[in-house]
Amino acid sequence: MVDKVNHITLKLSVDRMETMESAYSRMKSFLLLAAIVAMLLVPVGIGTAQSTTEKWEGVLDVKVATLKIQLLIEFDGDSYKSGKAISVDQGNAEMKFDSFERDADTVKFKLKSVGAEFSGKYSEDRQKLVGKFKQGQAFDMEFRRVEGEFAKSEYFESWKGTLDSGVQKFDFRLKFFKEQDGSISAKLDSINEGAMGMKVELDRDDEKCNFDLKAAGASYEGKFNETKDRIEGSWKQGGGTMELVFEKTELNAQEKLNRPQHPKKPYPYIEEEVTFENKDASITFSGTVTRPKEGGPFPALILISGSGPQDRDETIFGHKPFLVIADHLTRNSMAVLRFDERGVGESTGSFPGATSEDFANDVEAAIEYLKTRDEIAKDKIGMIGHSEGGMIAPMIAARRSDVSMIVLLAGPGVDGREIGISQSRAMAKASGAAEESLQEQEELMSAVIDEIAENGECSEEFVDSLVKDGPDSRTDVEALIARMNDPWFKYFLKYDPRDALKKVKCPVLVLNGKKDLQVLVDLNVDAIAKALKEGRNENFETHKLDNLNHLFQETTGPGLVTEYGRLEETFSPKALDIISDWLLKICK
Repeated sequence: MVDKVNHITLKLSVDRMETMESAYSRMKSFLLLAAIVAMLLVPVGIGTAQSTTEKWEGVLDVKVATLKIQLLIEFDGDSYKSGKAISVDQGNAEMKFDSFERDADTVKFKLKSVGAEFSGKYSEDRQKLVGKFKQGQAFDMEFRRVEGEFAKSEYFESWKGTLDSGVQKFDFRLKFFKEQDGSISAKLDSINEGAMGMKVELDRDDEKCNFDLKAAGASYEGKFNETKDRIEGSWKQGGGTMELVFEKTELNAQEKLNRPQHPKKPYPYIEEEVTFENKDASITFSGTVTRPKEGGPFPALILISGSGPQDRDETIFGHKPFLVIADHLTRNSMAVLRFDERGVGESTGSFPGATSEDFANDVEAAIEYLKTRDEIAKDKIGMIGHSEGGMIAPMIAARRSDVSMIVLLAGPGVDGREIGISQSRAMAKASGAAEESLQEQEELMSAVIDEIAENGECSEEFVDSLVKDGPDSRTDVEALIARMNDPWFKYFLKYDPRDALKKVKCPVLVLNGKKDLQVLVDLNVDAIAKALKEGRNENFETHKLDNLNHLFQETTGPGLVTEYGRLEETFSPKALDIISDWLLKICK
């Protein structure tokens, strides 16, 4: 497999830079973006008493994919009645509006289920609404008024194929649409990566099916078989060619994901929906507390997710690792609180623009909430943090004496610069990239990171200095800078977790998988242990676990992101047992 084919995961990034949680967060973010359908209210005919329906259409362009969004909004006079959005590129999937607010010039809305929000202003003629769609990253978006019927785009064929590079596999779905003018268009989904609706330039007739995927520098040339249920062809990328066969599938066929570790109701414990507040930030969090049915008060653990907008179960590719962890610990006589992050699910607030320090404040609000519960042992409240959450937990434990224990799952032990560069190299190397390519990528990332660290931004002159191979190279450089140039990254870049770790006095359990390509095991575990020792914390354990990836799934592969969705295991049972055994020992 040539470099660029193996780098398709990196090329499809639309979220934060390649930092400790990058691929995880990237997949999550792109998956959410692919599921997004926007909503908004356009006030027309104010003062009338009759019912009206407005139709609007826009395209969400995330560079590597576009999503056509249609809006149907009903009014009673000047009062909003109901509305729905239609995601054309997802088989005309519909979603009802959740909430909105407006004034004479501005429309704002939130789509809590995917941690998204939109804010836009009307054009002078009120035929457009121009603004920003935010979901981890901000994208320009414009809606235009539609008179009459929407232009129809019929989703009429679905094809599935698997590209095997020899190092990793990519499951693709190719979707065909009939446009109103009679032409045929297509979108490509990379199922393993959660990259849905990627733009392709199609050349199709009765005999052939060819397309270009410019976002990844790839192309495909194929021919239909006699029965028109199979496309046999070749995927070309970066000078390499590989066989890729697509087979026709049912329209709107859903992937059947087997997740045997997910617990089934009824549970042998109490599950309670709860809310609590971060009063300083005026945010109300929605979460779930699980606790044993009998006994108490119980030791309690707060689960802290990795970067990117995460729900209470830390859901990714059908896996719900926090649900599995909470179930295991509750069956072992502990209480667990897990919650939707700010702006996600049923929690209020806004995710974009928040930093790790903001998330730490949110977790402290969770600690204060647990201390109000009679079922909770106030002197036995701890935290379990995954990835970025493994950075946040020591931040809090270093400044609070009421934290009894922390568990760090793939937590970082070095600063953001070293995390980003080491991760990028490891992932590219595991994908089969040549040393020359690794060096070029490392130099590019180092240059951008250092420029942002020193000057806070990248000038046009600086971008020009990095562009080597024309427009495509400029696009890659600008995309990398855009991912890095947000408040979260700038905070992460300067933050060194060792400073907090040296101040942590409570017991600490550290677990990392030896096949984690996002938070490298030796680099980070050794740094954490050294910092704890320097702080004279002698009550800690470290475990470097064989064959576990960043999500703590057992894998026979190299640990690449594309394996996550393919694996049935959600969270290693041996890791679960290490966690629960250690916590029970600490909480005696």
